[in-house]
Amino acid sequence: MKTDPTLYSDDLAPATDRKWKTFDLSSMWMSVIHNLGTYTLAAGLYVLGLTPVEIFFAYVVAFAITLVACNATGLIGQRLGVPFPVIARLSFGVYGARIPAMVRGVIAIFWYGIQTYLAAMALISVLKVMSPGISGWEERTPSFLGLSLLGWICFLGVWGVQLFVVTHGIERIRKFQNLAGPAIWIVMLALSITLLVQAGGRISWTGTTVPGQSAGATVKLFMVAVFTIVASLSTLIVNVSDFTRFAADERSVKRGNFWGLPINGAMFGVVSAMCTAGAIAVYGKVFTDPAQLIAQQNNKILLVVGAVLFLGATMGTNISANVVSAAYDLANMFPKRLNFTRGALVASGIAVVVLPWKMYSTPAIIVYSLGGIGAFLGPLVGIILWDYYRVRKGAVVVDELYVSDGSSRYHYSSGYNWVALTAFAGTSAVTAVIALVPFFDAVSAYSWPMGVVLGACVYAAALTLLDRRTGVSEERAEEVPGGTHAKTL
Repeated sequence: MKTDPTLYSDDLAPATDRKWKTFDLSSMWMSVIHNLGTYTLAAGLYVLGLTPVEIFFAYVVAFAITLVACNATGLIGQRLGVPFPVIARLSFGVYGARIPAMVRGVIAIFWYGIQTYLAAMALISVLKVMSPGISGWEERTPSFLGLSLLGWICFLGVWGVQLFVVTHGIERIRKFQNLAGPAIWIVMLALSITLLVQAGGRISWTGTTVPGQSAGATVKLFMVAVFTIVASLSTLIVNVSDFTRFAADERSVKRGNFWGLPINGAMFGVVSAMCTAGAIAVYGKVFTDPAQLIAQQNNKILLVVGAVLFLGATMGTNISANVVSAAYDLANMFPKRLNFTRGALVASGIAVVVLPWKMYSTPAIIVYSLGGIGAFLGPLVGIILWDYYRVRKGAVVVDELYVSDGSSRYHYSSGYNWVALTAFAGTSAVTAVIALVPFFDAVSAYSWPMGVVLGACVYAAALTLLDRRTGVSEERAEEVPGGTHAKTL
């Protein structure tokens, strides 16, 4: 069986060097979770009326749901050793998989630029606190394409550090995340203890900023919080296999996800909420940026250390959630010309060209893109999981994922599985309406889980209706070299 060079490259082939253990994967999740967005969300939930205890349980439930989803998708990557774009070939065909992969890739590039810009703005804020004269210098220098000279310096600085990490391969990424993820706990614990002391211990775990709020309103806010958190991680649910493919065994995947998601995630959420409550008690106002809260301590050493660690965590989030995915997605489109490193270079270049600061300044773009993430990625997850676990029952012939002729069972119709693609397009349209049309505001926060269920159900119904057997039997998988079979989750 001949491998097609338009489908195969060393970066897309099954991983052979599997060094990722429990600590590596849990640190990856720390890098993803320990960022400004998670802190701001927890702070916002406290301001809206949830108590720190309720926020803790919201994060526990949200990360438990994410854990189940990431175990399901991540174990596929560990068993087959391939990244998400190759896994998508099982359901969508060897060429059809490029469509959902590029949907994920476009989202990744879009948010890569925005996250880099936000990290640069956080860096500028710290520099201005350390040296107030910088503000005057920034005002005197000309701007270019809507960004000041200082903005360009900080943006390209953050952009360059990220590029340095990601273009040195998955091993450099692993080492960077092992440092950046856990380190932020030093700052968060020091900050929370400092605020607790300054507040004289008057930080209540059960206090709320909205006294008298009805039980119904609290439950509604709690559920919205849960699925907002899940939706914020929906990108990683799709492409976590880009990392778990390097895991030594399934046990490492499950343990890494467990310690990194419900345990670490819930604790980070509640500490963020406690810092917000402490800030209100001490300073009488809410700080949505932890760097600004650190700056109130009048300790430049703490400010520099905290800013550097938060900046590192933000870059870790960007690398894990966006750069790695975009690099694989682009390499999957043009394997003869792009490897993982070149894909990262192209994605990074596009992220600058789109001028993310202009996009971020347009609220409509942010609202629609955030809604679109869950709307498109939910159905994608549902179709892939149903296809792998229910249709194929985990029986996969990995070699045939790189073959483009009719001898591959993943060839379908000229390389496209139109059943899966039609189900993906149809269900994404429905969930996009739910997520973005104001009439459905009451349920828009649930567009991701709706998409997962709807995608799986529509795909299953279409297969049944057309009587199309897209899976392989257990016996057939065992007869073919390179075949693998699922184990229980």
